[in-house]
Amino acid sequence: NHRFFTRNRGMVPAEALTPEDQILIANQPLEFDAPLAIDLDHAAIFASGWGGRHTRSFKDVRLPSVWTSPLAEYVGYLVGDGCLVEATDANHRLSTASVVFGTPEDAGELAPRFRTLFQQEMGVEDVQEVAMPNGTTQLRVNRTPVVRFFRQLGGSTEKAPAKVVPDTVFQAPKSIVAGFLRGLFTADGCVYNGKRSRYVGLG
Repeated sequence: NHRFFTRNRGMVPAEALTPEDQILIANQPLEFDAPLAIDLDHAAIFASGWGGRHTRSFKDVRLPSVWTSPLAEYVGYLVGDGCLVEATDANHRLSTASVVFGTPEDAGELAPRFRTLFQQEMGVEDVQEVAMPNGTTQLRVNRTPVVRFFRQLGGSTEKAPAKVVPDTVFQAPKSIVAGFLRGLFTADGCVYNGKRSRYVGLG
């Protein structure tokens, strides 16, 4: 039975509250010590082969063991305008984590930050920047362990309408949530300041 803190009687069960009770409500946000640590299944991430095949072991990747702001920003951008493809069969032989930049200006600002994340935090040097025919730029990392890492963080291989905020983000500290939202809004956010309405949105 949920209890409420009252000025006149202290902690009181909800069923025992009376019209005379003065319920006190917190006027400041409550801060909880959310963990930075990332819980990973390394055996699954580095398991070789797919579809019953036995392949050579993957090259080592330094997977982050804790959340950082740059990692959270990339995950947010990945949810907003990226995709994960994992090699699972003969029709999908290449695993890819990729994000899309809509303009050269976006690519010039964001690609170096994300490239630094992969190179310095994960030891992945082969980060490809590909100019697409429609004028966009894709930043790709073709490493199965990397794709599996982001999937364990809650990244999805689904199309945009089926994507959701990963559960791990809800369990992260406020600074990490802020980094995720910064990446998500940069990828898929908008601000409208019209004569009749103003709003900030996603999608």
